[in-house]
Amino acid sequence: MPESGPRPTLIAIHGFGMGRLHADLAWLRLRGLDLAGLHRDLGIDVAYLILPFHGPRAAGAVSGTGFFDAHPLVAAAALGQAVWDVRRVAGWLRAQGVPALGVQGLSLGGCVASLCASLDASLACAMPMIPAVDLAGVFWGQLSAKRRREWERAGLGREQIAQAWSLHAPLRHRPRVRHAARMIVASALDQVTMPAGARALWSHWDEPALHWMPGGHLMWLGGPSLQQRLREHLRATLLAAQLPAAPSLSRFRASPPSPPAS
Repeated sequence: MPESGPRPTLIAIHGFGMGRLHADLAWLRLRGLDLAGLHRDLGIDVAYLILPFHGPRAAGAVSGTGFFDAHPLVAAAALGQAVWDVRRVAGWLRAQGVPALGVQGLSLGGCVASLCASLDASLACAMPMIPAVDLAGVFWGQLSAKRRREWERAGLGREQIAQAWSLHAPLRHRPRVRHAARMIVASALDQVTMPAGARALWSHWDEPALHWMPGGHLMWLGGPSLQQRLREHLRATLLAAQLPAAPSLSRFRASPPSPPAS
């Protein structure tokens, strides 16, 4: 791997309520997802993408405020913006000469990563972790009974919310990345995005690689086994990419060659 110049790059997308880079990296490292270690040990670059309404993009003091606590159409727009952000970052990286790109996402970021895998066949790998596959179900399950009644009185029950977010449902879209490029990571006792959500995505994605971790949604325990599995997958995909041509995004198209001097 060269010491300088464009390198294979993993676009990493955090989960809901995260988005503070240094705090996120420390929290993830404790659970077996060491993004800095992937950069150090494998020689890949990592682009850490901050979701709308999170971190420095937050609408309030708490990261994530405004994403799900307004009208459902606001969250739908935010999800669309998140996918757009990933694709624009990918376009910019390709314009810099990056030889291969992959995407990894956690929870809400896993939903975004899954959607990007359904849009860009040239991604070398797609790795949703504890992915939020049924966003409406996840959201509704986290509301208190009082808040559910408030939403229902406003005419926004679970079915209406699912309809508002249906465009961004990973199970509605077929994956375009190669089968060997896909890997899903799930937590056996996840009570937020649920093991059933990961199994549904696994089945919809034609049963690709699947890695189970002990623990729950926030206290999953990846450990050395997760680190080893991620590295194996990245070596076999991102670091050994033989991919179709990337889609051309107009803003980042290479300039045509200058005509020869007369």
